Amino acid sequence: MDESYIWPIVFVDVDRNY
Repeated sequence: MDESYIWPIVFVDVDRNY
């Protein structure tokens, strides 16, 4: 599982959207 690399991507995506 590559959750280690998907975690930061989702966090950054939310920060950019907000």
